[in-house]
Order: sequence, then C-alpha cells, then structure tokens
Amino acid sequence: MKSSEKTFRLRAAKHQKVEEALIHWMKQIREKKISLSSDLILQKARHFAQMLNIDDFEPTLGYLRGLKRRNGIIFSKKHGESDSVNEEMVKKWFEELSNIIKDYKPEEVYNLDEMALFWRLLPSKTYCFTDESPYGSRKSKDRITVVVICNADGSERTCAMIGKSVKPSAFRGIKYFPIDYYQQRNAWINGSIYEKILKKLNQKMRSLNKNILLFVDNCRTHLYDIQLSNIEFNTFDDFISVDDNELVEITDDLSDEQIVNLVLNDKNEETVDLSDDESSETTVIQTISNSQALNAVNVLQHFFNQIGVNDVDQQLAEIQKKITENTFKSLKQTKITDYFA
Repeated sequence: MKSSEKTFRLRAAKHQKVEEALIHWMKQIREKKISLSSDLILQKARHFAQMLNIDDFEPTLGYLRGLKRRNGIIFSKKHGESDSVNEEMVKKWFEELSNIIKDYKPEEVYNLDEMALFWRLLPSKTYCFTDESPYGSRKSKDRITVVVICNADGSERTCAMIGKSVKPSAFRGIKYFPIDYYQQRNAWINGSIYEKILKKLNQKMRSLNKNILLFVDNCRTHLYDIQLSNIEFNTFDDFISVDDNELVEITDDLSDEQIVNLVLNDKNEETVDLSDDESSETTVIQTISNSQALNAVNVLQHFFNQIGVNDVDQQLAEIQKKITENTFKSLKQTKITDYFA
C-alpha cells in the first residue's frame, strides 16, 4: 500500500559559504522589516559569490527555490502595520495619555487622520470558469483622500475629501455638498490643505467657545507649524522622551565584508556552547563554528514548520540571538596598521 505522504530529498547547497552569507544578510534585512524581492536576493547572492572568489556560481530561479526549501523561506504578503509598533512604547503611551487629557472632557479630545480610498479598485479574487485565463488585468489606482476628524465620545464627526479635479463632473447640478472638497493634482493632502482644514475647525470651535485637544500622527504634513486660538496640538512624538531610548534595542549590523569573514571562519576556537549543564562531565559537545550553528537552527526551524510545531519558535529565536551575540564577540576590528607592511 502506497503512502499518501509526499517525501522529498533536500539537497545541500553546492556553494555553502555563499548561502550562509546570504542567509545571514537576509535575516539582518528582515529584522528591519524591509521587503525582499527575488531579484534582490539573487543579486546579493551573486555579490557574495564574487566576494568569495567563486566563478562558477550563477544564481537562477531554481537556486532560489532550493534556497527557500533549505532555509524555511516563504514569499508572503504582510498585513497591517502592527510590527512597526513598539509594545513597550504603547504601554508607556497609555500611562501618559491620562495625564495629557486630564484637563479635557471626552467631547473636547479630537483626532485627525486621513486615508486613501481607491474607489475604482475591484476585488483581487473572483469566481471564474476553469477554461478562463488565470491572469488578471491591470488594477485601477484612481484614488481620493478622505480626511476624518472625530472626538472621543463620537458626538462630533466631520469629513473632508481631496480629489484631482478642480470641478469634478460628478458634482454637476449638486447645490449642497455635505462635506468639504479640496483639489490637489495627486489627490494627496499637503500643507496648504491641512492648514485650511484646521482653520475651519478652529473657526467652528471659536464660535462654540470651545477649546479642544487635537491628536495627529507625525507624518510630514502634520508637522506643519500652525498656531490656532482654540486648538492645542499633540503628536505621537510628544509622548517620546529621552528616557524612551532604553526601550529600543540598537544592534549594529554586520557589513558584507564582516559576513564573508564570518562564513570563512571555521576555527574550532570560536564555537557556540548551548549546553545548560555545566557540571556534567560525560556529555560530549561537538564544537562548530558560528555560521554552522546558525545554519543548523535554520534547518530546525524549517523542519518544525513542515510538521506544524510552533511551540519552539521562541526557544529557537533565543538560540539565534545567543549565536549572533557570540558572532559579534568573535569578530576583531581591523587596525589601520594592518594595511601597511
């Protein structure tokens, strides 16, 4: 009886040093949440091969497929923006927020933000017939910008729209429009439109004899300096003090030259000991280089992902961190005198 499970043989990389350098570089890039494309990965692989004086290496899409299988790499779409938020900073923000708004009522605390509305963009998925072409058509990028202003208790909500046309044909015959409309050639918000929106809001608050606290994010347009009588501004930057620098872990990335030196270094003196039992005399630990240890962890990650085990991700991440720290300790800085005989 044949087994229904699919099996495949995972081939080792022909040029192991190139792959070790490439994986180390990719991890540094992804730690910064920078997107990686196929062309960029292949170009960097070719660059490392040249630095390692390997002439018979030519990265192809087939090499990229093998690289993904061997190291647990997938091509996926990242959703949302949650990874760009520091959780410790959010906790500190909540603690300070109560002090900032203590002199204001909920109806006096406002927030302003804008969003893009691609009004002609069709859904990316559809029902279709099996004999149709699997390829789609060009997606429409026609957009408008919607600016929304709302207070904390929801009693006051205003909206403005930014479009490309000075007089849109769709507005013909309309005598009353419920929201404000502004024109900009790219349908983006700029400093001039931002100022007009705020001055109109300030005029309304002044007529109501009302002073408000307005929260805005720290985009370039919102940093436009405007002094208004009835609006006090507060941006996210106001919550960040000098002491908050301790919440951010700053690490120095290895340069391409340092990565190459790392993968070329196979001396047993620079080893990684992951044993927690220091008193054991019978345990024999095989000494391996830092690059070999990182490669072993990558293989373990790929294996556990294949069998659906996710409970060990944190432990493997801690091991990777320990290996990386050991890597920085083992690297020696080149002296200027070393370049002279």
